[in-house]
Amino acid sequence: MNLWARRFLGLAMWVAIAPLAWSAATLRGVEVDAATANGARITLRASGPVAEKVFSLDSPHRLVVDLPATKLADGLALPKSAGPVKAVRSGLQPGSTLRLVFEHAGIAWKVRDAGAGVIVIEFGNAIG
Repeated sequence: MNLWARRFLGLAMWVAIAPLAWSAATLRGVEVDAATANGARITLRASGPVAEKVFSLDSPHRLVVDLPATKLADGLALPKSAGPVKAVRSGLQPGSTLRLVFEHAGIAWKVRDAGAGVIVIEFGNAIG
């Protein structure tokens, strides 16, 4: 392959992958806004909009929140527990998806997108 063909191929690859790098969000905050024995409100704050995917698992009870094209901010500490939320874990899934797992006491929960990269998770009597 000649020099011009290699340069063109390199430029084409850069143009193809650059939007992926620019569209990635960073999870900058995980805040416990309200926690009692019977409820908790946790706010996720990202650097930009994210399209969360949510599902639940049993044995033990877990709420799973996947945030595609999102990474955890360097040094961000996740809360250990908050009322009925026993533990919070994170991990990176294929496709640069950040996964947050909230182990809870088997109570009702609600997730809502508040816009501008803010996601609110409510458990138990904190559901509003």
